Amino acid sequence: MRPPTSHDHASSVGSGGSGHSPFSMGAPCTSVKSRRSSSAVKSTATRTDSPTPSVLSSLTMTPRRPRSRSGRLYDATPRRDTPPPVALPAHRLEGGRDRTPRTEDSSGAGGGRRVLLELGKHRIDVTDRTAIMAILNLSPDSPVADSVVDPSKALARARHLVAEGASIVDVGAHSTSSRAAPIGPQEEIERVCPVIEALSAEGIPVTVDSWTAEVARAAAAAGVDGLNDVTGFVDAEMVAVAAESDATPIVMHMRGRPQRHYDADQRYGDIVAEVRDFLLDRAAALEAAGAPRPWLDPGFEFGKSLDDNLRLFGSLGDLVATGYPVLISASRKGFLAEALGYEKRQDAPGQFEATLAFNVLAAARGVHVVRVHDVAAHAHALRLVGAARGYGS
Repeated sequence: MRPPTSHDHASSVGSGGSGHSPFSMGAPCTSVKSRRSSSAVKSTATRTDSPTPSVLSSLTMTPRRPRSRSGRLYDATPRRDTPPPVALPAHRLEGGRDRTPRTEDSSGAGGGRRVLLELGKHRIDVTDRTAIMAILNLSPDSPVADSVVDPSKALARARHLVAEGASIVDVGAHSTSSRAAPIGPQEEIERVCPVIEALSAEGIPVTVDSWTAEVARAAAAAGVDGLNDVTGFVDAEMVAVAAESDATPIVMHMRGRPQRHYDADQRYGDIVAEVRDFLLDRAAALEAAGAPRPWLDPGFEFGKSLDDNLRLFGSLGDLVATGYPVLISASRKGFLAEALGYEKRQDAPGQFEATLAFNVLAAARGVHVVRVHDVAAHAHALRLVGAARGYGS
C-alpha cells in the first residue's frame, strides 16, 4: 500500500512517467471565441507519439448526438453485451419537471440498458460502474512535491492515468490550498490550455479545474469538455461561458472563497438542505441560460465540519435521486483523517485506505463519478462494486 500524501483540489497522483517525448506547448490559448459559434478548435500541440490502443479502449468516446433541452439527464442507447444496471430512482421536482433517467432496452437475447453521461463532446458510460475522474496537477507550488506534473510530461501522464482506468482527466493549475500563492488568469491559461489542447486532440475527455471566467473561456476555446468550478458558478461570467460553449458545467457547493474556505462560517442550520438547494438553484440558472446539463458536486471538506461531511455522505442517495449526474471529490481530504481519529491533515496515516473506502461506499449509493488521485486502486475497487450491482436485496 503506497504511503499517503497530502493534496489540494488541483493535485495529482504522481509526476508522470519518463521515456515519453514531451509535446510542444505552443502559444498560450488566448483566443476566447466559443466553440458553439465558431468552427471546431484545432489543437496547436504537436503530437510526438500516438496513444496505445489500451489507453483509449478503456474510454467511451462515442461522439454525442445533438443535446436535447427536454430535461432528460441521460442519453441512452442499446447495448447487447452489458446486463441492466441497478435501477436509478425516479424523482420529480417542484413544478412537475421530470428528471427521471431514461434508458432503452436493446432487442434480442442478452440485451441490456446503457446509461451514459454527457460531458462536452463525449458520453461517459456509467452503465455497470462508477466512472473515475483523474486529477492532473499543473500547479508548481503544490504542497506535495511529487504530485506536480511538468507540462511537458502532462500528455504522457494523462495517457498513463487513462490506461489505469480513468475516464476523464481533470486539469488544474490554481491550487485552492490556503498555502498556495495566487496566480493571475493569464498565467493559469498558459499552464492549462496547451495541455487541454493536447488531451482533446488525443480524444481524452478533459475538464478544467478553475473558477475564473477568463480561464474557463480560453479552456472552452481549447477544446475542454467540462468546467469544474469549485465556487458553484455564482459568477455570472462563468455562467455565460458555460452557456456559450459545449463544455459541461460541474457545480460544487462551497461557503467562502477558494484559498479562504477554511475561514468560512461552518454553522449550518441544515447542511443537507442547504447543499441540495444551492446545487439545484445553480443548475437551474445554468440550464435557463442555455448551458449543457450540469453535474453536481456536494463539495466535501470546503467550509464544512466532520459532522457536516458525514451528513452529506449519508444524503448522497437523495442527491442522486434529483436526476442530475453526481460527482464527488473526497480524495485525501482532511475530514477523512478526522474520521480516523487523527489530526485534520491531508498527509495523516490511513488517507489512502480511507479515501478508497469512502469512494466505494459512495459508488454503492449511486454516485456516478469520483475524482481521485489513485486511479488504479479505484478502478479495481469500483469494478467490484459494479459487478455486485443487482445482487441481493
